[in-house]
Amino acid sequence: MDLFDLAIYVNASPARLEEASNGARPSVAIVENKRWVRGRQLLEQARENRLELPLIFAQFEPLTSWALARDIVVHESTTEYRFAKLRRLRGHRRSDLTLDSTGGPLPDSFIRSYAIVRTPPFLRRAFRTPESYEYERSTRDMVADFLRERGFANVRDQRKPYGESISQAVYATAADGERIAMRVRLCWRRTGRAILEQTYSAAQLLHNIKNSGWEATLAEKMEREQAKGITHLLLVQRDQNEICYAALIPTEDVLPIWRDQRDMSQALIDAGQLGKREKNHAMNGTSPTLWLQDDRAPAVAEVLWKHPRVRDVAAMPKLSPEPLPNEVSSPERVIEGARSQIVVNAYERDSRARRACVAHHGTRCSACGIALGEVYGEIAAGLIHVHHLRPLSEIRGEYELDPIKDLRPVCPNCHAVIHRRSPALTIEEVRAVLARAKGA
Repeated sequence: MDLFDLAIYVNASPARLEEASNGARPSVAIVENKRWVRGRQLLEQARENRLELPLIFAQFEPLTSWALARDIVVHESTTEYRFAKLRRLRGHRRSDLTLDSTGGPLPDSFIRSYAIVRTPPFLRRAFRTPESYEYERSTRDMVADFLRERGFANVRDQRKPYGESISQAVYATAADGERIAMRVRLCWRRTGRAILEQTYSAAQLLHNIKNSGWEATLAEKMEREQAKGITHLLLVQRDQNEICYAALIPTEDVLPIWRDQRDMSQALIDAGQLGKREKNHAMNGTSPTLWLQDDRAPAVAEVLWKHPRVRDVAAMPKLSPEPLPNEVSSPERVIEGARSQIVVNAYERDSRARRACVAHHGTRCSACGIALGEVYGEIAAGLIHVHHLRPLSEIRGEYELDPIKDLRPVCPNCHAVIHRRSPALTIEEVRAVLARAKGA
């Protein structure tokens, strides 16, 4: 699980905390002479969103430790709370925390024993495990090939580290020729350890909102992205070893979709259709969130998928994985050859070659100029064959294949025409055939 965007600050004695601590199991209850009404609400909201609510402890100015809230019981004039996984903090003080109510720092002279603060970045870094960082890296590694397999060409993956986090932008050409610059946002991680993980998918768009409010903060974020040349957000949900959801959203549509999901969620809450849930889907702690799936409230995710300008990239057909005779599939430079007998002659091929060819040349036919997605619509977007300029039947032994020089994308019709004759027609000859036919 990840951490909730808000946390509870508590002034407590380290000795008292150590005495109550029970490792990964819930601690002995600690009583506070204050009613933590909002704290209890935050714990419920965190659980609804499968997140952990942090408790941050201090004694005087220094922050001493933090833990995960396990229970908060509010009585008439007191509160009992339990925690787990108590961990020490070093080098941080009260003023490193941000009060949720004001957006300003928690004063070092703060005398109250309880406050609601925004979860600080240093806590997120402490909470994340090496496994979590590896999962993020490997998921981001999947994106470029995922797009190529669905007909995007000239795919370029650009990443910038921000501390231990990563900002990822991917630049590509869609099957219809549109140049797209997409900011990749990863949805909540599915670890495979909880059944409920399969029932929801959402991506947080920001860690925190500013004092200007939800809509203004999100609008400012999208304006900054547009100023950097980003045209779309790509929200990616990984499940096991594949990407199961990928929503491509124009940046100018992000705020309207978020607003519509917010309004839909609130309508369901007001109608009592979400049971005890009171927290709006789109307003997740202090983070604007877009939902790709929620089996408990499917109408919320439908707002996104039914938007006319949102593309469901995961639903796009993959490029044909079965090459025809004289096709090859590989990236940089690949050794190819080694004939084998299986009913008809087949050749050992590296599937990277096909992706490299399409990434460089695109998915428009080199002979007739047609992009099948423009003719048949989304069902054929990215559909293309790859033609090997040198017939493999003429090759003996091994040779070094250059996917950029030796392969060309061609539509199925032109590919069939190329092989109507032996030796095969060249792409230039097919163009001439087409020109004569049009002139007849």
